[in-house]
Amino acid sequence: MPEDCKLPEFVDSNITYEEAAVARAKEIIKLSNQTGKKIYLLYSGGIDSSTVLTSFINLLGVREAAKRLTIMLSYESTIENPWMCERFIRPHFKVINSKNFDLTALDVNIIYIN
Repeated sequence: MPEDCKLPEFVDSNITYEEAAVARAKEIIKLSNQTGKKIYLLYSGGIDSSTVLTSFINLLGVREAAKRLTIMLSYESTIENPWMCERFIRPHFKVINSKNFDLTALDVNIIYIN
């Protein structure tokens, strides 16, 4: 497995899930700024990917988050969380069908969030 695809080492802490998600979003934004890499979010519609998207929206605002992130989702994602899709994703973000995503062809110029 490529080094940058490995899970981070476990660190015991007292922060909340929301605080951890916001902190990680800040790290990803910083990495994107430093490297010029695009950010793609593989969005399932579940609570985890919705929390990740919400973290970016809270940090950057909807307009800036929409400029910085591309959302990869499927039809099932829209059923899982129709409110998020209709209210935030469809009107603001560039969307790619995740069914067409080829895991064997990862682009090194993109930061993938899963």
